[in-house]
Amino acid sequence: MRSRLLTVLTFLCIATTTACGGADGSTDSTPDPDGTITVLDVNPQPNGTMDPRTAKNDSGPSQSPLYAVFDRLIGFDEEGTPIPQLATEWSYSDDLTVVTLTLREGVTFHDGTAFDATAVKENLEAAKTLDADVGSTFRAAAAQIASVEATSPTEVAITLTAPDGGFIYALGTQIGMMISPAALGRRGLEMDPVGTGPFVLEEFTPNESTSMVRYDDYWDGVKDRPKRLVMKYVTDETTRLNAVRSGEATVASVTPQQIATAEGAGLEVKINPSGSRWTMYLNTSGALGEPLVRQALMYAIDRKSIAAALGFGTTEPTVQLIPKGQPGHIDGAEDDYAFDPDKARELLEQAGYPDGLTLGFLLLNLSDYTQMFDVVSQQLKDVGITLDVKTMDISQSLPAFQDGSGGDIWMVRWGGRADPLQTLEIVVGPGGTYTPGGVVSEDLADALEAVSGFSVDDPARAEAIEEANRITIESAATVPIIDRPIIYAYKKGCVSGLEPYLASSANDWRDVTVGVGCS
Repeated sequence: MRSRLLTVLTFLCIATTTACGGADGSTDSTPDPDGTITVLDVNPQPNGTMDPRTAKNDSGPSQSPLYAVFDRLIGFDEEGTPIPQLATEWSYSDDLTVVTLTLREGVTFHDGTAFDATAVKENLEAAKTLDADVGSTFRAAAAQIASVEATSPTEVAITLTAPDGGFIYALGTQIGMMISPAALGRRGLEMDPVGTGPFVLEEFTPNESTSMVRYDDYWDGVKDRPKRLVMKYVTDETTRLNAVRSGEATVASVTPQQIATAEGAGLEVKINPSGSRWTMYLNTSGALGEPLVRQALMYAIDRKSIAAALGFGTTEPTVQLIPKGQPGHIDGAEDDYAFDPDKARELLEQAGYPDGLTLGFLLLNLSDYTQMFDVVSQQLKDVGITLDVKTMDISQSLPAFQDGSGGDIWMVRWGGRADPLQTLEIVVGPGGTYTPGGVVSEDLADALEAVSGFSVDDPARAEAIEEANRITIESAATVPIIDRPIIYAYKKGCVSGLEPYLASSANDWRDVTVGVGCS
């Protein structure tokens, strides 16, 4: 009997190559409900906690496990536009100080607790009591909440401290990730989270791996979700790619340099645009407080050559933080800072540095950062700007940049946000995370403040963001270099639903499926 069964299976594999792995290395793309997706990713700041309130960054691969375990009040589509998630509808008062949410019914937390308006009220009121251990994005959102009222079991009214037509974007970030009221005050939440998301935490090793199992009572159904989702952080890019080739992992993030190798091995490569871009944050308390010096930096960088040398056809030059497809993006802005080393030298001379100057530079001790630095530093040196380098670990770098000990420039990968206003506020705004020297001009501060006076669906909001973006670019408040797509490799037919997600530089894996025979 067993011999006859094997003969039949062998015949099926020969007759239909996609059923058991085709000649091109592909497998059956039919979703496997008993399968496991194992993701290998890299992140300079991986997740040390599964408590969304204490996770320090609001983008990057460390967000992906949080997206899987926690639903948010507001979701985002692939372009970063707000869509229903736990809240099905929302509206603003005329003065934009009260946001009213209509909540989804029939939702339960992983511990069986019902999700309702009281749960939302308790979550948001608890958010206001936290301080020292929370990230800057979470803290800023919590500070905007004056009060929360559960007006019915399925309706919540959030009163803000000031008008803000874009506050719903904040409810799609960590502060909008709802935690079971039974777990809110419990110690150890960072290791044992309780959300309403499509996956339940199985095992968590901080900064290393997160294993999750499908939540079969999920309000949106099981669909074709796999039984397990495992996410691991692996720094070495060769190790990640080899793990996919050997079948140890289902999918892995790869570098542009690895695309040819991955495709040569018969793997499928998916290049997803993201809001991430390489940029240089500037401490304007010193020489970079002079606009001419900042503009000299912009002209000194040959973005096209960097994109060609390091992007291998996957990236584009950019001078703005807002990606294509988001409100406020300015088409053609890159032409305003075409590579012009003579112009850079001229600006330095006008600024009082005819013989050039030296700037302190904070470098992360990661291989791709070193590659980018080698190119950028030479281009700056060619116009008379010498970089005094201080190499540091990611965990030490932000405090060093903020207190000035890290120097004048910190080159990092900005992760992107769904709301372009939030991007500008964090990177170049007054009191922003990356503006230790303060906002570069009152014009920029006023332009950013003006955006809050419009609701998300008001076309005037996009126009106001564009004006703030224009001032950011013209004043060289930050120095973007190239955009940074997210690149994944996997065996053909093994992964479906892995779509771009402009809300973050991390992908939302809740609807990604794994093919039969790929686990």
